Amino acid sequence: KADIERMGRIIEQEKIDFIYTIPTVLYRMLDTNMPREYDLSSLKTIRYGASPISPSKLESLLKEFGQIFVQGYASTECWPPATVLARKDHGTDTEEQIKRLGSVGQPVPCVEIRICDDNGQDLPVGEKGEIWIRGPNTVKGYFKDPEQTME
Repeated sequence: KADIERMGRIIEQEKIDFIYTIPTVLYRMLDTNMPREYDLSSLKTIRYGASPISPSKLESLLKEFGQIFVQGYASTECWPPATVLARKDHGTDTEEQIKRLGSVGQPVPCVEIRICDDNGQDLPVGEKGEIWIRGPNTVKGYFKDPEQTME
């Protein structure tokens, strides 16, 4: 569990300009009033990932910190992230921008992403399915597990 007060002190004292964290920690930063208790003006980029983020809480974070957020999406078998919701895509001026906050962004260069049904067929935009990722950032197989690799 993150020690939010300690985190605030360190960011303030060391003039940290970049953090990479998870949405739960970002929520706690808001809930504990961290942005008002510590000088966090040194932060230039807050990168987040590992779990979905609430678009409404992200809006609150943007109001508090400004447009300094970047989201990365990847699976366990993929690093660096396969998609990025860039800083420029974290706007709140229009409905289209606000809707985009619920997305994981665009595929990074050299990565292909498909949303497929149980038979491996592409699904229409907006349909739920399995995410298929192909690119140089994905593993070629599972360590000592040829059956899982074949799947």
